[in-house]
Amino acid sequence: MGFLLYSKGSIVVVTADVKVAVKNKVPLVRSLTLNWLTFFIETNNKATILKMHKDYVPIFLESLNDGTPEVRDAAFAALAAIAKMVGMRPLERSLEKLDDVRKKKLSDMIGNGEASTSGSGVQILLYSR
Repeated sequence: MGFLLYSKGSIVVVTADVKVAVKNKVPLVRSLTLNWLTFFIETNNKATILKMHKDYVPIFLESLNDGTPEVRDAAFAALAAIAKMVGMRPLERSLEKLDDVRKKKLSDMIGNGEASTSGSGVQILLYSR
């Protein structure tokens, strides 16, 4: 079992660990990882998110295809949080791949302010490799 420790500005350092966690066989691990990332996005500044979004948007997009609804919802929340923080322009090319239903859901989440992880203040995430 490994630990991801929350530290402002250090998200890029844990990219490899996040990639492992979102592939975990346990859906709760996948969804909590995405919720933690959403929390990180919402509590950091625009400059930090602009640095990390290129590494993480593909992870979120892949998670939209997960078989578990909670994981898909967490991925949508993370994408919406990035869009709210940095705007849609940096995401346009990546989001072109989405079908119309997913684009609409994401647009609705951005417009309604639903990106929040429901007060998820968890700062330590456990996962197994």
